[in-house]
Amino acid sequence: MLIELRLKPAQERLKRTTLTVALRCRIPPRCVHRVPHLSLYTPDAVRPGHVAAVQRALSAACRRYRYLECTIDGFGRGEGKEGHFVYYRVLPSAQLVSFREDLARRLASVCPSPMPFDAPGAAHLFHVTIAYKLSRQLADRVWLALNGSGPDGAAARTRKTGLLGWLLRLLHLDSGYGSAPVVQAPHLRLFAVRVELINGQRIVSEYDLPHQRLLTRREALDRRGWRRSIETCRALRAAGR
Repeated sequence: MLIELRLKPAQERLKRTTLTVALRCRIPPRCVHRVPHLSLYTPDAVRPGHVAAVQRALSAACRRYRYLECTIDGFGRGEGKEGHFVYYRVLPSAQLVSFREDLARRLASVCPSPMPFDAPGAAHLFHVTIAYKLSRQLADRVWLALNGSGPDGAAARTRKTGLLGWLLRLLHLDSGYGSAPVVQAPHLRLFAVRVELINGQRIVSEYDLPHQRLLTRREALDRRGWRRSIETCRALRAAGR
């Protein structure tokens, strides 16, 4: 089970960027996160009888907020139990940090998370994964490509410069020669209006922050309801609330 922020409408832009990175860096499809999401809490499997308790804890944590703000600011990389990963770096607002901490505290006794960074008081890494379960070699190659020194960057061009290219490669200086990133680093300010409860790949329910109510799966997938959430969020922001 997973609790995450719904990132639409920016989600489509991130999906396109992720696909471009995957194709140009030749990342295996099994390692690519095709649906960008910002995870807030990842508990162990929740028994059916405990779903209602999770929903109550989620609703209680959400009641203080009408929307949650964060900024996607470039790329990052890390290493986990299953290998290396690269991600979109997320700069959370103070409200988002406070919300995640309150959520983790409420859920710790209902459905503990095996992830140490999910625990109350932990230094949670706010991020949106691009690719994971990568070898160090592949992660290095992707990271160089994101920073302008990958297969479509400097190394590819210096191979065409004859003696100069050979000398630069010999001295390991080719990564800084005429490089260009495979994609432009995203810088997006986001105002999230929904918090999702996911089981596998399936939405169980969502909390609508602007309207302060828990939605069923059917309501969560309703496009008109989604537009109303966005419109209400815009009105709240315009009113300074």
